[in-house]
Amino acid sequence: MIHVDTTASTNDLAWELLRTEQAPILVMADRQTAGRGRGTNDWSSPEGNIYLSLGLDVGTRQLQNISVRIAIHLCTTLNSLLSGGELRIKWPNDLMLGEGKAVGILVESRIRGDRAGLVAGIGFLILFWSIIQVLNNIELSFNDIWQIKKSRSPVRKFSDYLAIMIVAPFAIAISGSITVK
Repeated sequence: MIHVDTTASTNDLAWELLRTEQAPILVMADRQTAGRGRGTNDWSSPEGNIYLSLGLDVGTRQLQNISVRIAIHLCTTLNSLLSGGELRIKWPNDLMLGEGKAVGILVESRIRGDRAGLVAGIGFLILFWSIIQVLNNIELSFNDIWQIKKSRSPVRKFSDYLAIMIVAPFAIAISGSITVK
C-alpha cells in the first residue's frame, strides 16, 4: 500500500506504479489535484475524504460489467456496516445515500492480449458524512432533552440535514449583509 498526502490522481499514480511494480497495488491519497470521474467529469477531491485506487492484473473475461460488479459488492459491504443499510447504486458507478453521493467509482482498464491492467478508483466522501453525523448527534441530544422516543427515518433526517447544509451558508452570508436601522 502506498499513501501520499497529495497526488494529481490516485488512478494515474496506480497506472504509473503498475508499469514497474507487480499487482496488486493500492494507492491512497488525502487529496487529489486532478481527480476525475467518468468521461470528462472532474472529481472534486478536497482533503478530509478518502481517495484510493486498486491496481490489478486480470484476465480480459473478468472485465465484463466490472464497474457495476464493483459497485454492487461495495454497496453490499458498506450497507452491512451501516445501521439501516441506506446506500443504493446510481447507475453505473456511484453509491448514493438519500440524494447525495457517498462514494464515486471510476474503473479503467488497459488490454494486452488476453490480460488487462485494471485500476479501480474509489472516492469516499466522508467529510460530508462527518457533518451529517454531527447534525445527527445534535438531534439525538435534543431528543433526549425533550424525551422524544421515536427517531425520524434516515431518509427524512438526511434530507433535512442536507437542507441545513445548503441553506445555512446562504443565511449566514445574507444576515451578514443586512443593515439594521
